[in-house]
Amino acid sequence: MASSADEVARSAEKSTRVDDAADDRVGEPVDGMLVAGVGTVVWVGPTRHPEFFDAYRYCKSVAPQIATRRSLTQLIARPASAVTHLIVARADRCGTPAAWGSVRQRYATAEFISIASSLCDGHKRSGDPWPDLATIRFSRWDEVLPSWFGIRLRRPLHRASVRKSVLVVADRYEIAEPLLDWLSDGGHTALWQRSAVAARMRNIDAVIWDDSAAPPTCHPQWQRRMAPFIDASATTPSRERSRQIWLALQPTAAEIADAKRGGVADVLTKPVALDALAGCLSTGSRLHCSPAR
Repeated sequence: MASSADEVARSAEKSTRVDDAADDRVGEPVDGMLVAGVGTVVWVGPTRHPEFFDAYRYCKSVAPQIATRRSLTQLIARPASAVTHLIVARADRCGTPAAWGSVRQRYATAEFISIASSLCDGHKRSGDPWPDLATIRFSRWDEVLPSWFGIRLRRPLHRASVRKSVLVVADRYEIAEPLLDWLSDGGHTALWQRSAVAARMRNIDAVIWDDSAAPPTCHPQWQRRMAPFIDASATTPSRERSRQIWLALQPTAAEIADAKRGGVADVLTKPVALDALAGCLSTGSRLHCSPAR
């Protein structure tokens, strides 16, 4: 059976061979929800690329219409109307296209953001060729895009009415301490372990795995990590389990896929935004959102 890494690699190869045609289509709302204040969302760049596909699918769920273009040049040749948000998906470390200035001028009232693939990680050292464009790493899209579209979390964790028991698994106490303090300040029970030991774990609502103690691995190994937190006495097919969250430094699409296939609910990229972590630790995923009023 092919591994998640192989599947992602094949998908990436395909996305470089098949370029998305220009297309304007009606959004596909999840649970019938479209967000007030969001008009046409323009997506410039590949949509099938494994590092962009989830973000693109999410944009379709909140936009009444989404317009896809291969490039900024194509966007100038075939402009979109009523644009409120424009996303540039950057699959490589290319320089700023000549068309960029014209696009910024034409859509001056729109919100702009760039989603960069893992091939752009070196920009932190060499300098970003798009200095006037807010840029996020692909693995942060679900931390940033909801608020960018004006969506807020339904129930933040901090000072929540329901207190939780949260285990932080990290190689050293110094790594876990900021999270433990933050959780304790919110009234929650915070625990730390260097590793998850089944005999010591009882009634844990959520587990935060730091990559110092939980480095990237294959999904069977993730399942073994999750095993101590599955309630073996549960009779339902899904079995009750603690919510699993992985904090990782620049994870790849394959590493994220393996973690989620192995049982991780949420993957957050370091440095972690605490509001994103609060969303994960509330009653569900941070993408369980409602439009801001």
